[in-house]
Amino acid sequence: VSKQVARLTLVTPPAGLVSLAAYVEKKGFSAEILDLYAIPRDNAGILERLHRNEPGFVGISCTTSIFLDGVRVAAMAKAALPGVKVVFGGAHVSALKGRILESFPEIDILVIGEGEEALAELMANGPENLSAVRGLMYRGKNGLPEFSGVRSISHCETR
Repeated sequence: VSKQVARLTLVTPPAGLVSLAAYVEKKGFSAEILDLYAIPRDNAGILERLHRNEPGFVGISCTTSIFLDGVRVAAMAKAALPGVKVVFGGAHVSALKGRILESFPEIDILVIGEGEEALAELMANGPENLSAVRGLMYRGKNGLPEFSGVRSISHCETR
């Protein structure tokens, strides 16, 4: 019981995900956050939300320590909604880049570096023209990882 109490009392809101969601919502898209650290292994809840919302994209942000759990969720999303595009971001992804796409077929797109603008552009453009959105890595027509290029440094809108 003490481990569960400690886990619940030490959980902090996922500020990075909140920032991403707020930014894409400001751009006119809807976003919903599932904090799988606060509620781990909630497979039924994940599947219920996937079927209820039928999103075009499922975004997963993760560090190295929880990367494989993110892959598990990606596989669930693909099984539940075969057409969904799974987008990964976070420090682990930015460090390993193409090696992730080579090893994990559940993942379609990587956001390298800061994600707000790249994610909003990806959602606006759709998955058909990934090369037009700077900051993405994806599988090209030959199946090999391709990088769309580094995003210019800018500051996200603050208002």
